[in-house]
Amino acid sequence: MCAGPDTRPILVQFPKVVKVAEGEAVQFQCSLERSSRNNTVENYTVHWYHPENKTHILLSHFAGGSVYRSRGFSERFQLSRNVTSNSYILTIRDLKLTDTNTYICGIWGNIFGKGTRLNVTGANAPNLLQSLIPERVTEGHTAQLQCTMRNAAVTRTDVHWYRERPENNT
Repeated sequence: MCAGPDTRPILVQFPKVVKVAEGEAVQFQCSLERSSRNNTVENYTVHWYHPENKTHILLSHFAGGSVYRSRGFSERFQLSRNVTSNSYILTIRDLKLTDTNTYICGIWGNIFGKGTRLNVTGANAPNLLQSLIPERVTEGHTAQLQCTMRNAAVTRTDVHWYRERPENNT
């Protein structure tokens, strides 16, 4: 007898990285994918962790709707579900610099998302905005990249460019 395809769910988190000013709000999604018809967000409890310690639960949204917040996590941290997109949602309001961290969602104690990195900046901190206009360039030709800076003087700032190679998601 042949084994069927792996129907074990996976958790996909987005965005991967987000930079938000102090005092603003942010929302992360943790999508339950590759699941059977019965594996929906309304049927499972989701836990949120920091990567240093996946045994210490920061926040929990139980299948019945109740919420657990560990010490230091106030009502600023709101948990919800979107049944239509089959996603768990973490919203953090009135961001503080100390909220900077990676947030990982998990179910069943052994299925985890890859995390969302939250960088909270000071209200007047410099912001870099990279233009994401896709441009196809053939080898040997020139590509033009653009980066706009807010809240900083270009003459007094060093800017470094790094190339990120695509990940192998197999």
